[in-house]
Amino acid sequence: MQRRLFFALAVAAIVAAPVAADDKIDIKAVIDKAIKAHGGKETLEKFKVSRIKGKGTLHAMGADIEFSVVGVSELPNKLRSEIKLDIMGQSIEIVRVFDGKNGWQSAMGTTMELTDEQLDEMKEEGHHNYIEAIYTLAADKDLQITAVGEEKVDGKPAIGLKVAKKGHKDVRVYFDKDSGLLVKMAYKSKDPAGQEVDAQAFYRDYKDVQGTKVSMKQEVKHGDEKFIEATLSDVKLEEKADPSTFAKP
Repeated sequence: MQRRLFFALAVAAIVAAPVAADDKIDIKAVIDKAIKAHGGKETLEKFKVSRIKGKGTLHAMGADIEFSVVGVSELPNKLRSEIKLDIMGQSIEIVRVFDGKNGWQSAMGTTMELTDEQLDEMKEEGHHNYIEAIYTLAADKDLQITAVGEEKVDGKPAIGLKVAKKGHKDVRVYFDKDSGLLVKMAYKSKDPAGQEVDAQAFYRDYKDVQGTKVSMKQEVKHGDEKFIEATLSDVKLEEKADPSTFAKP
């Protein structure tokens, strides 16, 4: 079961031109293989909650900013992230929470409601986590899934699917042709200046976690530029989170 770091922590890899025709891809077979590769339907459905710890580097505004993150996500769309940044020797902590409908953020001693734009970003992030649960690709009949062909990801062939759902932006997911593991996600995102960019999310270094497979090293690119590199140090899966996790203080 894959859970991304919140605030779009994902992965960068090598992208090549499509080499297979869409109509030659058996979508159901691809999804079934992916579900099995990530731990199987029963196990994936069991764990609705993911708790992660990690650290990494944010490349933005001409600087390399070190950060650590503690995050909790609960399917289908609840998110909580606690991020500590080191900017020019000053430590800054940001807490951002989305309860599926409303959201808030705390930083520098001030707590405020998320703006409409920030809420939209969190809704999309929750949608990405929902897709990354993998079993949802087969279980959610509101998802419209089409094949987009094959690409080389980290030098290996991967099969791509486009996932569309009313109220959300389209997402493309790519599964390693041999293993069935999720190796890339492509979607529209916003850069630090608020401009829409093409983001590519790739997943590496899968480890066994409670009967599932989880990517422990992740990186994000905006366009051709590296944006975030991150490594997870701890992942725990649970069936349900305490409601207070996503409550505003």
